[in-house]
Amino acid sequence: GVEYVLRDVLEGRDGKARRQRIARGFYGRVVGGDNSEPEDGLDVVTTLDVDIQDVAEKALRDQLIAMQADWGTAILMEVATGEIRAMANLTRYSDERVVEDFNYAIGMNLEPGSTEKLASLITLLDDAGASLDETYDTGDGRIVIGRAKVVDSHACGLLTLKGVFEKSSNVGFAMAVNKYYRDDPKRFVDHLCKMGLDQPLGLQIAGEQK
Repeated sequence: GVEYVLRDVLEGRDGKARRQRIARGFYGRVVGGDNSEPEDGLDVVTTLDVDIQDVAEKALRDQLIAMQADWGTAILMEVATGEIRAMANLTRYSDERVVEDFNYAIGMNLEPGSTEKLASLITLLDDAGASLDETYDTGDGRIVIGRAKVVDSHACGLLTLKGVFEKSSNVGFAMAVNKYYRDDPKRFVDHLCKMGLDQPLGLQIAGEQK
């Protein structure tokens, strides 16, 4: 996608030369004619690390084959700076044919999964005034809230809110959000929107989904 978006500055400019025929098969450049020299395109420097990129692509390929997955993406970010060090996208047509033909990291629109838990925790702390030390009994990892059945992959028992995040407990987060927002769920959604999570990021690479 980098080459596509920045093609105008990468491709440079063709040169032009006026030539005069001197003899059969021989042409000379006309001095003072409408000539222009070609210009090289600009270089683009990314934050990608080639060595880390190779490792990410190999690891992703191995996992696609091991899990018999149709496709996958792996993104490695340096959290101190936000710089992307590796971004791998692969499609598995067969175990022998795993290719890079679509940027799933940018162009695939899916539910956020467990990344939503961080946004929920931020909302609970910033908006609801929750404490990291308050506790939730997640029991055997199964709970019903309203008409929704929420389950964890394993039982976690009694957890602090900090522990709920560390264990990535679906039940714990459902209990916490329900505790503070069951009477005003719109307030919870409004805070997510306040953080801009309903807006596109405006990435330089084309194809970002809403």
